[in-house]
Amino acid sequence: MSRLDEPLGTGILQVRRSTPPLADYTGIVPSSGHVGGDLVEYLERSEQRACGVSLSVQVVPTDDPEKPFRVQRAVGYLVHVLPQNTEARQLELLSIWHRFMEDLGPLSKWALETTSSEATTEALLRFLFPTGGEKLLYAGNVRFDCTCSEERAGRALALMQRQEAVEGQSPSSRLVTVTCEFCGRKYGLTEGPTDSN
Repeated sequence: MSRLDEPLGTGILQVRRSTPPLADYTGIVPSSGHVGGDLVEYLERSEQRACGVSLSVQVVPTDDPEKPFRVQRAVGYLVHVLPQNTEARQLELLSIWHRFMEDLGPLSKWALETTSSEATTEALLRFLFPTGGEKLLYAGNVRFDCTCSEERAGRALALMQRQEAVEGQSPSSRLVTVTCEFCGRKYGLTEGPTDSN
């Protein structure tokens, strides 16, 4: 078993939030490649929220060259420091929180109970709130489920072809691969001339 301890590399972090009927909101911040730190940076800059975030993903290797590893366990927390009645009190709380998180160290090093999602959640709470007083409202398993499909990939390709037609490009018929940006699934589709009427 190994952990994804290496940073992903510098770039940008883009978060798109969709809350119908309101318009979509997109926030972009520079990325260091450390996901937890980048999320804190995003929350501070784009949302003006003082938060502590830590993530840990444990993976095991597979024999599949397309997916060389499988996620065995993923845990994390996001703690929001609520606004205080004075700026001095807010800064004091943030300083206390920062020192506390430095003492705890990275989440991947915590000795967490992993027999169930409830046990893991309770262990996280004991680390984060050693004096007690917390209230567990819900505990359950979280599963990533991408809504991509061959039909949606085809629509995305058709939109791209229409844009190319507007720009005066006429793609010839060929087999192209469309990759989902979220889950990495690949779709082999035929790209051909598009009716621009």
